[in-house]
Amino acid sequence: MSKRKNKTSRKKKEKQKEKSGSKSDQIIKKLQKLPFKHNTPNIEPMSPTLFYEFSNDLGLKDKKAYNDTEVHQELEILQQLSQQTTSGKELITMLYTHRGIALSISNSKNETKDKRYDDSNTMKEFHEINKELLEPLFDKAENIFNFGTDTVEQTTSLVRRILNKEIPIFTSNLKKYLTELLDSYIVLDLLIANKSSFSNDFTHYKRECSINQEQDLEQTTRLQRMHEISMFLANKYSLTSNLKTELIKINGFEQPLIDLINYLVHRYQEQIYFTTAEKHKILRTIVIILILLDQKDEKNNVFNMKGVPIKKIGKFIKWTPCILYCGDMAMKLEELLLQSYHFNQNPNIFSNIDEKKVQEKYLLTSHIEKERENHNKYISFLYNTLNILKIKDKLKKKMDHNERKEIIEMVVRGFRLISNWSTMVIEQLAWKYTHPNTSKKLSKETSGYERVVRYNYTNKEKAILIEFISMIKGLASILTSKEGYLAPIIRMYIYETIQEFAQNTIRPIVKRSSKKQKKKKQVFETIMFLRTVLADWEEGKEPKDAAVMGKSYKGTFTYKTKQVGICQSLFTLIPSLLETYYDEKAEGMKGGFRKEKNFKNTEVKILQDFVSQMWSWKYLLDYSKTIIQTTDLGIMWYREFNLALNQKVQFPIEMSLPWILTKYALSMKTSHVTELMLYPLSLYNDAADSALYVFRQQFLYDEIEAEIDLCFEQLTFTLTEEIFSHYKKVAAILLLETQYKKEMKAVNPNLKFVPPKSRYSVLMKQRHFHLLGRVVNLTELLTQRLNNVFRENIDWAIRKFESSEISGIIELDYQLQNIKLAHELLSEHLFLDSYDSMYKEVNQSMSLKSLQGRVIIHCIYEFIEDLATNFVYNSITQRFIRSQLTFVDEVQRAKLGKVPELFQFGDTELTDLYDEIFELYRGFIGTTHIATILRIVNEDNLPLIAQECLTSVELKIQNVLAPYVEELLTAIYTKTALPSMDNYGIDGCFGGFELSLNDLREYSELESKVYQNFRELGNTIILMYLFEQAMPQLKVKTFINSAPFLCVIPQDEFNKRAKMSLKKEGSSTKKRKTKKKSEDLEIDENSKEYQEKKKQLIGKMQTKNKEKSLTKVVEKLMGSIQDFGIQKSETLLKDLTISCEKTEELYKTNETPLSLFTATLLHVNKMLNPVRTKWLGNRENGLPNIELSNEFYRLWSALQFLFCLKISEKDIKEFKKQNKLSQDKTWVYDVLLLTNQETYGDGFAWAGATIIHFLGQRGMFDALDYSYHIMNANEALEEKAVKKDHIFFLNGTQRMKELNDMIFGILTSYAPLKDPEVFEFDPPTREQLNNLSKTKMMN
Repeated sequence: MSKRKNKTSRKKKEKQKEKSGSKSDQIIKKLQKLPFKHNTPNIEPMSPTLFYEFSNDLGLKDKKAYNDTEVHQELEILQQLSQQTTSGKELITMLYTHRGIALSISNSKNETKDKRYDDSNTMKEFHEINKELLEPLFDKAENIFNFGTDTVEQTTSLVRRILNKEIPIFTSNLKKYLTELLDSYIVLDLLIANKSSFSNDFTHYKRECSINQEQDLEQTTRLQRMHEISMFLANKYSLTSNLKTELIKINGFEQPLIDLINYLVHRYQEQIYFTTAEKHKILRTIVIILILLDQKDEKNNVFNMKGVPIKKIGKFIKWTPCILYCGDMAMKLEELLLQSYHFNQNPNIFSNIDEKKVQEKYLLTSHIEKERENHNKYISFLYNTLNILKIKDKLKKKMDHNERKEIIEMVVRGFRLISNWSTMVIEQLAWKYTHPNTSKKLSKETSGYERVVRYNYTNKEKAILIEFISMIKGLASILTSKEGYLAPIIRMYIYETIQEFAQNTIRPIVKRSSKKQKKKKQVFETIMFLRTVLADWEEGKEPKDAAVMGKSYKGTFTYKTKQVGICQSLFTLIPSLLETYYDEKAEGMKGGFRKEKNFKNTEVKILQDFVSQMWSWKYLLDYSKTIIQTTDLGIMWYREFNLALNQKVQFPIEMSLPWILTKYALSMKTSHVTELMLYPLSLYNDAADSALYVFRQQFLYDEIEAEIDLCFEQLTFTLTEEIFSHYKKVAAILLLETQYKKEMKAVNPNLKFVPPKSRYSVLMKQRHFHLLGRVVNLTELLTQRLNNVFRENIDWAIRKFESSEISGIIELDYQLQNIKLAHELLSEHLFLDSYDSMYKEVNQSMSLKSLQGRVIIHCIYEFIEDLATNFVYNSITQRFIRSQLTFVDEVQRAKLGKVPELFQFGDTELTDLYDEIFELYRGFIGTTHIATILRIVNEDNLPLIAQECLTSVELKIQNVLAPYVEELLTAIYTKTALPSMDNYGIDGCFGGFELSLNDLREYSELESKVYQNFRELGNTIILMYLFEQAMPQLKVKTFINSAPFLCVIPQDEFNKRAKMSLKKEGSSTKKRKTKKKSEDLEIDENSKEYQEKKKQLIGKMQTKNKEKSLTKVVEKLMGSIQDFGIQKSETLLKDLTISCEKTEELYKTNETPLSLFTATLLHVNKMLNPVRTKWLGNRENGLPNIELSNEFYRLWSALQFLFCLKISEKDIKEFKKQNKLSQDKTWVYDVLLLTNQETYGDGFAWAGATIIHFLGQRGMFDALDYSYHIMNANEALEEKAVKKDHIFFLNGTQRMKELNDMIFGILTSYAPLKDPEVFEFDPPTREQLNNLSKTKMMN
């Protein structure tokens, strides 16, 4: 028992394993359920890498299986016609793709004549080479000649056999195959007549053979044959005339051709065709039959011939007068009909309709609305039907025969739509080929092909043509993608229809023919043979059927549905078998008084219905092939006929219709046509497919490949620029302030500040576009190119900044902001390189050569070479303005070439608007410029700027300024006491100082060297001060962003909470006011109780915040991870906590914040060390000498006095003499009238005040300054200054004093000095005072 239990348990386990499967199997099942779908919009035709084509066409090679049937003879004829048609198509391909070389040979021959080769052997060799080169033409021409002969023989033989009743019925299959042969015959005839390159080459070959050839028998025979072929090629439409000549010899040949033309008219009327080639084939064959039927005599006038539906044919040709017959070769059917004898006598048949109406019918512009609606309706109907079927599949509901029929009708309708659209496109092409642009506006040099293609389409026609191509390719792509679902349904429906027909529908016919086997034996055998071939019995054997015995029967046969189609041979066999017996001209269908027909009318109707629906099955079974044939628009690229006509090797891509459409779609920036841009490119795929599989010419494929390489390169280049320009424009609009846009809109209502809609997002998602067998990742290509364009734009923006003065930093900032925002917008669609990495790369801030960056280097260069030397600072406006008078050479900057429009702001209007904004910031340097520099350069690089600027100033102080100061201190080391106000007054004081400082004033290098170098020092210090003022703005932003992570609480929060808690406790600090609620009571913030409460709250909040800090939060998070069953890593916890602690320390605010300006001032103080002792002067016993001093403050007092003076006319004249300037240079006079303040600015005062501050001489300067003394005298005395020069001086002095006080205050706050050393002196004795008074009396 235990063994049995073990066995059963094992079996159960094995069954469970089988059900569950291995882990790998389960994983595979899960992976299969995952949706691996991309979000790429489909805007290209289906182009699979591996193409599967279903085809069971054996070319009637299995005809021997039907030798016992009535149609075995017909099958042999069909095979012969098919083979002849195939050879005709090969000859058509050969002729169309033939490139003439006769012209090249004649040119080379002319060159040899020009070089005057007298050697007969050389010329003989030349002709032999030409003959060898043209030798293959003989075989090709002979093949054409033989094809014409064979076709005439086969056609006439078929007509005779039909007339002699050797072929009982002229079946539809015979008509169809004969139509194919006649069409290839007429197309070949048209090619010979119109494409003369082959005939010219053959004529040249004949000429080469006749030159210096030995005339033997074989050669003579060959020459005669060549002459015969040459005459054949020279005669226009010789093939048609030969066939007509032979047919006329046959008595009664008209009737088979009339039957054939009625068959073709029926096919054209009922649209029993799918492709455009089939439609045009019918029209061409109708025309050639009319030509063949028309004879010279009036009796055989085809336009009056009985049985010919000439009115219907007239309508066909009226509405479709122009068609293509091979590649780019178009024809007018009326011109072809001119070969008939009586066409000119019947002009009204084809000329009643207005040509404008015909043109409207041809042009797509008149059909777009209707076809667009048809497209939308069908797409919605298709998806709706497929969704319903999917739901039924999920519910496991079986599909019945009627539902399958609806699906078949839906697919046929889709094929019909695609076919109609393709026909419209190709027929419009034919119309354009036959109606070129004859406008006089085009130059005389415009080629015929340009008039046909390049200048023959309006923009509207281009857009509509692109839309038609997209509808064709788009619907074909959808149907192709659904082939795996629809193809089985199609085969099941065909199988069910055939089985229903074979097993049940024809049972009444079987029963009736069985009763009359003696009279209708052949009919019965044929029906039974057909039933045997078609029927697929359920058990594999034919059951006993009472109908076969001629007896009555009940019920119907059942069969299982299978996904099986039908053999290609049966498409030919079944119609031929049935038509042999039910056709009106069949012997068994004539009937009589006592003669019964083979089939009743109802039975004929059943058989005809079955045969009539079979014609579409072939297209349905060849599902993918049908789609390819109906969507093939490669003919739009081919131009072989026009190349031969214009004697060109190849046309430029500007004349290629696919590229013209692609370029136009690319130019329509905001139109929906832009999204359809890839559809015209798919025409190259169709053309390449035709080159390899239809024309079978490698050189055609190579030309297509070369053109598509060039076109795609231009496409990606242009598309990249368009996308970049579009997003630059969007970014430029978004960067403009709302108020500014409103104001500009009020000024100019035509301005548009709404970002345009993007049509490029769909194109940027195309990752697998198929082109000539290659999968092109358009997204990746655009990404690579846009990365390069962004780098080029950043480089251009920096180069433009490098070519401008420092005020160009505003434009650089806007440019970089615009580029960055455009980069952010594009990054939503493409994986671009990060903006920071691109900027650092272009700016060279991360290279091995430089770590500073181009922007910083140029800023430093401008600060040192231009800002410090040539600008004037105004403390009121806080701006540097360029001085009109300069003492240094012009600053050398890099020259910028032509400005690319792509790197501007999207379009001209926006660029002009931004230029107006930039104009407001040009010509000066203000706080906005400084903040912008700080934002671009970054705070971390400010020490570098300060170091470089101060190093430059230090060198100038030591090498230039120090020697001048030493010389000037020596020059002014004279006894100069402050004159008494009471004794001398304003005029005396001013005159005394002016007289004593006259030598210093006349010093030639006072302004150009002394003032200039002091200005450079002062401007540098001011620059660092402005940077110091701008830095807090950036620090505030950083603090605001980091405060929540550092748990920083504002002081106002503590105050609010302290007041709220005190109000709740009812403290005695409340001051109750009358008629007010308790919430309105005030709290005394100075009370002890309030301060203690505030300290308590601060302590509590700090302890809570420590728990909420980033470090504590991470520690708690790592601890809680273990609760979820995840193993905790100690090293990871340590690393995270350490990183968090470092982050907190990094972003915490310093208690003693660092100051750039303080560091700058300390550095200036160090710079004074080498000259400090000399500039402090000599003091006896440590006491300053008031009247005789060589300290710096005394020199600065003198310089400041001279600085405040007005320039005299004498100085102007001397300046003109020294510089050799003429009197008419008025601008020089205007410059010289500038004050020193306007020439050197406040930088001069900043330099002197800074030096005086660090030398500790401010007190002495304030007390003993010459200018201050005169200003004080003017304030103290009753008699005020009256002279203009004095008033000018006093105003300048007042401004300088205010400026100096402000500067000293700033310097004291940022770099305070140590308290000065205090000296104690005993008061003088009486004796010392008496001696002092005696000396004064003696003096």
